[in-house]
Amino acid sequence: IDIHWDRDVDVSVKERDAERDTNTRVAGDIDFVLEALRRGAKRTRFRVKLQESPSTQKTLERLGDGIRQCSRMTNLNVDLSYIQITGETLVLFWKGIRQCSRMTNLDVDLSYNLVSGSEAVQLCAQLITLRLNIERNQLTDETFAQFGEAIGRLTSLTSLDLNFCGNQIIGKGDTLGLFAGYVKRCVGLTSLHLNLAHNKITGIPENFSEGIRGCAQLTGLYLDLDGNKITGVPLQFGDGSKTQLTRLDLSLCMNNIKDATCLQWGEGIQRCSRLTILHLELSNNQIAGGTLKHLGAGIGKSLRLTSLHLKLDNNRITGET
Repeated sequence: IDIHWDRDVDVSVKERDAERDTNTRVAGDIDFVLEALRRGAKRTRFRVKLQESPSTQKTLERLGDGIRQCSRMTNLNVDLSYIQITGETLVLFWKGIRQCSRMTNLDVDLSYNLVSGSEAVQLCAQLITLRLNIERNQLTDETFAQFGEAIGRLTSLTSLDLNFCGNQIIGKGDTLGLFAGYVKRCVGLTSLHLNLAHNKITGIPENFSEGIRGCAQLTGLYLDLDGNKITGVPLQFGDGSKTQLTRLDLSLCMNNIKDATCLQWGEGIQRCSRLTILHLELSNNQIAGGTLKHLGAGIGKSLRLTSLHLKLDNNRITGET
């Protein structure tokens, strides 16, 4: 049940609903949001949409403190998009979240802001599901890795959804491999969504695949790398019979993928021995088709596959494969 508190609701109704264990939606300025949090302090679920404030830093400090006082909270969805947030204004907001000792499900939307750093990201160690949307900000390689370090402390995590689309991540050096190494520490992870589309990434290192492959319980991997400058991706997410992966969604549209990149993909797919669903989006690259037979052979040997989506439009395929 969603209860949307607004200024037109009778006070007596709000007080009565505050005793219910429902999913409460709160939208408004900081004073109204804090009042709603105070009235609903016994609730376990909140959805908060904060409007832009003249003093964003002070507003987020107060919001973090208000969240901290909801001691029974287990589920929190916070929408902070489009309000000109910078990373340094988030410090006490993250601290408030960190002190919610019962929180297991967290969804934070920071899209379309000015965040350039992780700024002491503090997350509840007992989280089971986490969704962070940091689309269209100013994250660099360094701060991307710092987010990974914070996530690596969440050893109870089973579902992780990260949107870093439209930032300034290049992936130089060991950045992507380091990030995957942190994710690997989430030993119970079963579902991973990672959106790195429309950054400036030129290649995916081997140790990135190794890190993802190290998530031994992973059953679903959703990786979006559209609109970068990628020339090579080692599609080695499986390890034979040890791999639990049943679904792989990989999107590499609008990159610089050539035939040589696809050469080992068939074997890589085959090593995901439990795969039942495969989605490959490879539109708008430079694939001529010479190695597609290897990809097809690998797919053909995936005996458990029941669903295949393969998109290859706007390449250089001539039909002679």
